[in-house]
Amino acid sequence: MITFFFVIGVFIAAVASGCGTDSKTKESHIIDPDEDVISYPDDEYDDETAPKKDDPDDDKKHPEKCPVNYCEHIENSNGECFLDEYGDYYCGCNPGYYWDSFLKECKGAFILPTGQTKCYGNLGEITCPSPGMPFYGQDAGINQGLVRLFSIHGESPEEWIEDPITGLHWQRTIPTQMMDNAEAVDYCETLNYAGLGDWRLPTARELVSLVNYGDSGPSINTEFFYGTPKSLFQSSTSYTEDGNMAWFVSFASGVVGLNNKNKEAFVRCVRETWDYSFSYTDFVDFIQTDPTGLYWTKDYVSRRNWAEASSYCTDVVSNELGGAWFLPTINDLILISNLDKYKPASDFPDMIPSWFASGTLHHDKDVFAWSLNFNTGGTAPLPVDKGDVSVAVLDEPKAQNCHFGPGGPEDPGGK
Repeated sequence: MITFFFVIGVFIAAVASGCGTDSKTKESHIIDPDEDVISYPDDEYDDETAPKKDDPDDDKKHPEKCPVNYCEHIENSNGECFLDEYGDYYCGCNPGYYWDSFLKECKGAFILPTGQTKCYGNLGEITCPSPGMPFYGQDAGINQGLVRLFSIHGESPEEWIEDPITGLHWQRTIPTQMMDNAEAVDYCETLNYAGLGDWRLPTARELVSLVNYGDSGPSINTEFFYGTPKSLFQSSTSYTEDGNMAWFVSFASGVVGLNNKNKEAFVRCVRETWDYSFSYTDFVDFIQTDPTGLYWTKDYVSRRNWAEASSYCTDVVSNELGGAWFLPTINDLILISNLDKYKPASDFPDMIPSWFASGTLHHDKDVFAWSLNFNTGGTAPLPVDKGDVSVAVLDEPKAQNCHFGPGGPEDPGGK
């Protein structure tokens, strides 16, 4: 059964927006919520998106730079200026900051934008709803304007990519051959790339931080991570209940799942350390988690479907506690999970080991929401309109927790 976990939402900008086109998704990624182990079909690998050597289209690998640098004097910007597909500029931000394209600022909370920019309803893509409208509270509508920006360093074919949010440095040109888990670990630890020798295989949390939930061809920012295959990637994170299994990330969909360490997959090495340390403060009516600065309700309640769950946060909780509360994004849920734990896979207080839905709707299907299984820690898009998968069946029903953005409600109520 799936559980709705409502965090008091990241309230950055609630702006109505248009959306794009609908497309098909592989049914192999619609996971049975009663299954802890996610298996992947052998045909997931797409030859057309395999990494290729000696690519003549090298100039297409780089985002377009601004003709005039608007970012030089923006506080907490690293001075890099780029143009998006609409010709609007966006700035690179220093570590620990992200770009808000509406306010034209580098904001200073630890937020991982999901990349989802489209809203969905029962009949497909819709204009992101306003408060009080059906399907209001989606990630794409609430968090419009949040941009993941990376920077490229070095020289081709050994460029590396810096993520200013996590501080991680990523290998850009990846090997064309697939490897099992042991081979992947050895490859990264012995790699000399861009004149650097301290590479390693990323953890599952580090790897999933690259997923772009607004795209599936592949599920990553292809402007920076050019040539990424739509396939599985190895991580260094073993399954805590079975050392013969490891966590994989699928860049065909964004799913985080388990598989045997003997299974071959692609490899992207990383260096530097993501200094992420989870902690929380227990208030009377809610809990604040750091380093995200998000506020979460303490009580969980069951709802039949995604729309009811979302309106519970945006209407009921907002009225009771003040401020603007929303469902968490899938990245918000990931950042309170812990794959080194089991039942629940989290350090969050009194977490229920069940599926929790997010406000990030599936980018290919309008009736799926990205969800996290706090039984094991895996993620998958699950149906939002069927009672057998969208409601946690518990003796004392607790099924959703709402969240609020950095800064907190108007009256935190005291510790």
